[in-house]
Amino acid sequence: MRLRPYQADLIHLALDALRGSDRCMIEAATGAGKTVIFCELAKLVPAPKKVLVLAHRHELVGQAAEKLEAMTGIAPAIESGKSKAPMDARFVVSTVQAMNRRKVRFSRDHFRLVVADECHHATSNQWKTVLEYWTDAKLFGVTATPTPEAEEFFQIVAGRITLAELIQQGYLAPIKV
Repeated sequence: MRLRPYQADLIHLALDALRGSDRCMIEAATGAGKTVIFCELAKLVPAPKKVLVLAHRHELVGQAAEKLEAMTGIAPAIESGKSKAPMDARFVVSTVQAMNRRKVRFSRDHFRLVVADECHHATSNQWKTVLEYWTDAKLFGVTATPTPEAEEFFQIVAGRITLAELIQQGYLAPIKV
């Protein structure tokens, strides 16, 4: 999949931020391709290191899993409901609710990158408990609706792309009222 220029820019900004910090986030408007961005970032984590993608809804788990497979050629394991990810799975996608109950299945150094989709939720106690469990992992969040609390938790907002910028660059249709 060919990245849009702003997606490549956001990935580079995130990589730069994660070289100097354990966590960062990006803000990208609806329609910017946040899933593409975090899948590309996950793809850059060298094997055999592992990546966990967390979401708060099953629909987002499915969307992330489909896009990860399309972009990497590797079907991610699902850790949710009756599904349990094998320990050797390169990519694991889970709801935060399931991982909150099951995180102890995985060692604290199991994942090299943990992605928080819709990371504005990450300041809840449940999210924090899960995200802070993997002490050796880099944390990367994506959201269209950042909160000051999420920005503080992720420490660095590596980059932003707004709805107006996406319209101006021709990636989204102008809003008609």
